[in-house]
Amino acid sequence: MEIIKKIIFIFVMFIVLTFAGVLLLMNSSKVLTSFKILSLDHSYTYFELKFEKVKAATKYKIEFVNSRGVIVYSSYSYDNNTSFYVNNLVYGETYSVMVYAYDEALNYKPAKESYEFTFIDPLFSSDNVLTLNNSEYYLKIDGDLSNKEYKLIIESNNEILEETIINSNSIKLNESYYIDKEIVLNIYLMSGGTIIDSINLYNNMNPVSDIVITTPSEGANIIYNEVVLKYYGGDNANNYIINLYDKKNNLVSSKETTNTTVVFAKELFNQNESYRFDVIGVYNEYSKISSVNFVMTDREQMKPVYISHNWKKVKPGTKITLASPSEDATIYYTLDGSDPTTNGVLYKEPITVDQDVTIKAIATGVLKENSIVTEYPIHVSSDTNISVYISPSNQSGNEGVHSVGFTNEKAEMNKIADYVIERLKEYNATVYRNNPAGNINQWNNDANYLGVDMKLAIHSNASQSGSAYGTETWIDDETSKTYSLANLIQSSITSLYPYKDRTGYDRGVRYAHGDIGEANDLYVNFGMLVEVAYHDDELDAKWMVENYQTIGYSIADAILRYYGIIE
Repeated sequence: MEIIKKIIFIFVMFIVLTFAGVLLLMNSSKVLTSFKILSLDHSYTYFELKFEKVKAATKYKIEFVNSRGVIVYSSYSYDNNTSFYVNNLVYGETYSVMVYAYDEALNYKPAKESYEFTFIDPLFSSDNVLTLNNSEYYLKIDGDLSNKEYKLIIESNNEILEETIINSNSIKLNESYYIDKEIVLNIYLMSGGTIIDSINLYNNMNPVSDIVITTPSEGANIIYNEVVLKYYGGDNANNYIINLYDKKNNLVSSKETTNTTVVFAKELFNQNESYRFDVIGVYNEYSKISSVNFVMTDREQMKPVYISHNWKKVKPGTKITLASPSEDATIYYTLDGSDPTTNGVLYKEPITVDQDVTIKAIATGVLKENSIVTEYPIHVSSDTNISVYISPSNQSGNEGVHSVGFTNEKAEMNKIADYVIERLKEYNATVYRNNPAGNINQWNNDANYLGVDMKLAIHSNASQSGSAYGTETWIDDETSKTYSLANLIQSSITSLYPYKDRTGYDRGVRYAHGDIGEANDLYVNFGMLVEVAYHDDELDAKWMVENYQTIGYSIADAILRYYGIIE
């Protein structure tokens, strides 16, 4: 009898494995498979990259990351044999090159290993500065100049002043080119007719170019919300100082930055009042300034619509709910890809999904501007496997209110992270954790290389005045793929917050516009950062240290519900 049972068991397993194999072959062209980077060749800043082709891939993303984890080059390719130029490389710097394969649903898989190389081609040294009538000025070049013939060309105002073959890494400039002149020298390093590098040197003139503010426009009436300042220019500036003034010329806020997009919270502004931004580009003792005036109106914009589930993997029969963080929002949606602004159906109840469909939605409100249209390309799948990268703060110097037991941000946020991870693993999620000895760029790289579904940074907050409190969650901007989950996590945490008589405790989902590395869409595929509460506020600090498990499980459950693992 036992022999018969074994034979039946073996026969059934054979059928099952055969069927699974057939299914795998039938769908092999739809699944992202492992692949390798084959070669990376370059001639100065011109690169040729080859890697194995992935059948299911619709495009590939190429990234160059320097030794500090900063992305210095990023582009997409539709071919596994591609060429491109990479500027702003630094002599002697080691770079890591990674390729990601993306399918139609924007799932991605990294190459098995990154490709590393050190850039040792000649370049102008970064400390070449000529601004104060320097006598006996020497131009410095990094790299070996002995293996090829290199030429230096110096010109100004489209006139060639000098063209010479060089073999030294330090070249004295002819003083007649610049002494007692207000001039810019355009200098090129060449080899075989190819420009390898170029540099501009300034003498007795402002090296900072004009700054052009693109957003907001002069005299604009801005919808009451956070204000995003965008500008370009200010070439050669080491940094920018951004000053915000009210109509009485009082300084409201000042920021120092190297970014050309800067966000100012709406709490800084009063409705129906005038303001001015001054953008100052600074280079040593030189500077350039540009200004823009605008009016903050009393008209608000509705916040976008978010959905209850991850659109990439929705189980058949799932009821998807739509919501907006804005109070009294009326939501309209379409399922046929048309614009909900004109063709939308009034949202009244959850939408049952049994097949792939695209949901487009918009939030409207009385006497308010409509939200942007959000689009969710729903893909029906029974796959409930998820991988998560948890990144608790490593900022041990941020001390909290010791009298209630809050030691420092690193220690307390790691305790909350312990419970987030415990809960996720309870439901068989694959979970990775950051190395506290690392940094944000390294953690982002780890998450990208691991190909996780999401990356969550867990922090506590603090304010300069010590008067702030409550919870906030940060993403890159309102168009980010992380928008829905961020709102679900934010809602889950604030539902636990015990001091609901404190006005504004729900600080909402906020947009960093590139200022927060762990929530920067350019640096991490699906990342966000939650500020659980304020560790310099006694009530907030007390709540956190008394509720590690409750807060941690709440965050994890929001993730599990979003991915359809729990109801």
